[in-house]
Amino acid sequence: MSKQLTQKALINLAKSRLTGSDAKAAEMFLLAVKLGIPSAEATFRGYGDSGEFDDPTLEDFPRHIRDETKHNWSYIPNPKWTSDHDRLQELVKDVAEDWVNSTGYNNDGGGGSVSFDFKTGEVSGHVYQNVTSQNTVATNEWNLLGDDEEGGEE
Repeated sequence: MSKQLTQKALINLAKSRLTGSDAKAAEMFLLAVKLGIPSAEATFRGYGDSGEFDDPTLEDFPRHIRDETKHNWSYIPNPKWTSDHDRLQELVKDVAEDWVNSTGYNNDGGGGSVSFDFKTGEVSGHVYQNVTSQNTVATNEWNLLGDDEEGGEE
């Protein structure tokens, strides 16, 4: 975006796009604003025919929190996590995956991330691809039984 929009202008723009090709992105933006989530990130990696997105992270709102009643590093589900947070993660993943698929990401694998800033509406994506290539380093022809120029009789 060349011009920085206010949060209110971004909300109005998102509401106007709840139908059509931008519907997922608009719903994601509005839900993030409602939940007070400032940003989110979706990361992915893959190899050959397999690959996946990790569960997207929502800034300042972890799905699991440290159990303060124990003196070890155990984690418990965040009691403030709601179905809206699940939906936001799903939308972040869907919108990120749609963008990655539009880049021509190939079947040799690779990875990357897509970051969403819900304060400004900005999105940044990074994709890397593994490339399988083949280079000929030597070529030659020879007779398996040696040179036949001395002419043996059959």
